[in-house]
Amino acid sequence: MIETWINKEFITLNLDVKTPREAIEMASEPLVVAGRIELEYINEMLMNYKEAGPYFVLMPNVAIPHAQAESWVRQNSIAISRLKTPVYFGNKANDPVKYVFILAAVKGEDHLKALSFLSILLDDKKFFEKLEDAKNPDEIITYIDSKRKEALENV
Repeated sequence: MIETWINKEFITLNLDVKTPREAIEMASEPLVVAGRIELEYINEMLMNYKEAGPYFVLMPNVAIPHAQAESWVRQNSIAISRLKTPVYFGNKANDPVKYVFILAAVKGEDHLKALSFLSILLDDKKFFEKLEDAKNPDEIITYIDSKRKEALENV
């Protein structure tokens, strides 16, 4: 279930980074600390970025770095970071990035479930308003919880 993927400890506000590499590394750190991913997973995301470019900058202001390195993911997780200053990833259509969503899935089908839930959030203008204005992660997780309940009611 998606409710186990994210908690307030995985939300970082005003992350101070200068490069895409720093953004991916720092946004992933809460998942490493929680034991949900191994450092190799971060390296895999960075290698994907180096080799394939900013394919994961999916819409204006939003990057969703991920990798298919399921062996380095211990538990399905999503980390959310609001960057203090937007960073250019090299995607002309959608740069700069202000919000980084690290997606780590144990299995491929789990990855699709997470993307489905993220699409609900990313289509929600109020979510971005909450993400931008939040003073602490509790405000964001409360909003996400309300969207989880809404998503379950509509299934």
